[in-house]
Formats: sequence, structure tokens, C-alpha cells
Amino acid sequence: MTRAPVPHTLGFTMRLSFLQLALTTLTLCAFAYTTYFAHSLESGRDLLALLVIAILALITLIVGSQPQDRRVTMGALINNWPLHAYSLAAVAITILVHPDRLSFQLIAYVIVAYATYLAVPLTFIRHPALLFHWARIIAITSAAFAIPSYAGALGLDSFIGLPIYTKTAYAGFTGVAASAGIMEHLNPFAAQMGVGTLCAWYVYRKTNAALYLVLFVLIVGALVISQGRGAWLGSLAALGACLAPRFVREKSSILLAYGIGAAALPFLLVGTLQAAPIVGDALRLSAGLSGREGGWLFALLQISQEPWVGHGFQAAGETTTAYAESLDQIGFHAAGASFHNTFLTKAVEFGLPIAAVYLLLFLRPIIQIAGRTRWPSERALVRSMCLLALTASLYVDINVGGVRSIAIFNAAFLGLANLWPVLEASLSTHMNESRSG
Repeated sequence: MTRAPVPHTLGFTMRLSFLQLALTTLTLCAFAYTTYFAHSLESGRDLLALLVIAILALITLIVGSQPQDRRVTMGALINNWPLHAYSLAAVAITILVHPDRLSFQLIAYVIVAYATYLAVPLTFIRHPALLFHWARIIAITSAAFAIPSYAGALGLDSFIGLPIYTKTAYAGFTGVAASAGIMEHLNPFAAQMGVGTLCAWYVYRKTNAALYLVLFVLIVGALVISQGRGAWLGSLAALGACLAPRFVREKSSILLAYGIGAAALPFLLVGTLQAAPIVGDALRLSAGLSGREGGWLFALLQISQEPWVGHGFQAAGETTTAYAESLDQIGFHAAGASFHNTFLTKAVEFGLPIAAVYLLLFLRPIIQIAGRTRWPSERALVRSMCLLALTASLYVDINVGGVRSIAIFNAAFLGLANLWPVLEASLSTHMNESRSG
């Protein structure tokens, strides 16, 4: 994604350099927040979360202080109506119906949601070179975090002194223990490796540098080691869209149907795949979807009790904790976490209407990113991220507004896809910036 070169002022160059530094620091802090080590240090983890929020706030201030193109600003605000509706409704229903659950954390979620879903994408619209820079940083950092997972798969319990998260129970299915390396859990690690894979391939295609091909292979290996089936499926959905006929990628309704169909594929094929001995064992399907079915049925029961207003912010974790023993008996071992489905969790906490609006944060970007473009590589990257985000979010909670690395990256790419028509119009009208290496 390039623009015609023009002389850059000192202020412009300094601002661009500062944004590069901010995005790099944001990436490193978000990764650090999701480590197994940080998870055991509550105060240190809180500090990292505050640092992530501070960096996002700084990026938002820098973007907001730049000379504004009114059409871009208005287009961005209008196109983000689902984010406005979800944020206002979630806060309003908490104040009016669940006032005891109004907390700083809820407000922080809203602030981070706007920063990642709106401000960061606006940064890429005003400085397209930063998208390439960020993809490169994500690829390199993902590869660095991929390395310890190999050590975990080999049976080691630490890497340069840092504890490794390994799930040896999975070896009973695949013959190899699943490992998240030094990250806190398999599911976010798998989703992160999916993001890293897409970024590494994008940078390799743009540069033809062998280094990024090596990083791509390294991250793909870690994705396999993670045994995260949702991330596997999302990555395959992204690959399928790239290989599909052009009309699938360019027709919004078809691309949306493809995305929904790919995300729902396990529900349709789980019985068939269970009957295939090698495939069924590799995908751990003898236990269905790892007890998620029971957890999801329990979530539906909670939703039926309060379908319109939900049980309140963070009720999902409290409910799974309260019924941990019963859920454990049906194979759902996620007490205190959530329901391993972003949209069911939102419905439990805020009710079905707000959950439906939240779903639009994932579906509308897929519609917006469809169509023809003069920047096919960038569109392919962003489209792939949207498909990965939608698919993974059906099997694990990845919140728009969260400070984990995968939540930040997913929100930013979903937000950029949602603003893709604004980006196209901006680049077509103002071809005045060249990509920096």
C-alpha cells in the first residue's frame, strides 16, 4: 500500500517515528501481558495492562491531534455505528439494570475498544506505511514467542527460566503434548500464532526476504503444536478465501456467507470427523468440542433466564465458578473464565439484543472488506484477519476491548476492515505519502 512521495516536514517525520515506536511498544507489552509468568504476578500484570491502555491513549491523542480530513473523520465515525451502539448500550444497561456491576474495568473496556477498533485503524489510514511496519513487528514477536512452545512439546517445563504452559493430556489423542510456550493458555496462543502466520506471509510476499519465510514456517509449526482447533479452522478459512474464485472475495454477501459457513463447519462435520480414526484422534473429537457443548448449553440456560438484559458485566466468569463442579462433570473445565464463545458470553452478560450488535463488530467488517481494490496484498491480509477473528471467537473469548495481544490485534484489523471504504477513498484522493521501509 503506497502513496506518491512528497517532501516530509520534520514534524511529520517525528510523528511517524513516534507512532512506529508506540506500535512496537504496544505489541511487546500486550505479548508480555499474556505470558504465563505475568499471569502469576497480579500486580505486575495490572501494571502491564495500564501501560497498554496508556500507549493506546497516546496513539489516540496523536491521531486526534493531526490535521483532519473531515471526510475521513466523518466516514470513520459513521462507519463505526455498531461500536457506538454496543458501547452505549452496554454502559446504559449496566447503569440502569446492573448498577452494582459498574466498574472501572467496564469503562476501560469501552476506552480500549474505541482505541483499538477506531483510533489504531485511523492511524493506518493516515499513515499506510505503518500497517507494513506493524505486520513486521507482529511477525517477529510471534516467532520469538513460538520458540518456547517447541521446548514445551519436547517435555521441558521452562525456557530461559520462564515457566512453560503445557497440556500433556492432549498427548493421549495426538501423541504430542500441546504447548503455549511462555504464554498463559493454549487458546490465545493458538489464535496469536494464527495472526503471526498471516503477518509473516504478508511481509514475505511484500519483501521476498527469506527471513520472513523462515519466521512463517516457525510460527506455523507453533500453531500446530498449540493444537488450537479454532485457530486452525480460522487459518484454513483465511487460506480458503485467498484460493477461492474472485467472485467469493469481491461479492460481500458471498464472502459473508463463506465466513459464517467456515466458522460453523465443526458443528456440521463433527460427527463425520469423529468416525474417521486418524482425523478424529488428531482433532480430539472423541470428546466432541472439549466439553464446549455442555458449557454452551449451560450458557443458553443462563440467557433464557434474562434474555433481554443479561446478568451483568463479568457474570459469565462468576457463573462458571459457581457451577464449576457441575460443569466439570460434563467435560467443561473452564470455571472462572467464560463460556469459550465470545458471543454467548456477551449474551449472558448483556442480553441478546446487545450481543447481536456486538456480533456486527465481526460481521460488518467482512462485508466492508469485500470488493475490488488497488491494494490486494493489504486487503488479503485484513480479510484473512477478519475470518480468523470470527472463527476463533466462536470457540474462545476474544473481546473487542481486551488488552491481551490477540484481542488488540483482532480489534485493530476488524476496525481497519470496517473502515476499508474510507481507506480506499482516502488513498485515492490523497496520494501524498510513500511507504517507509
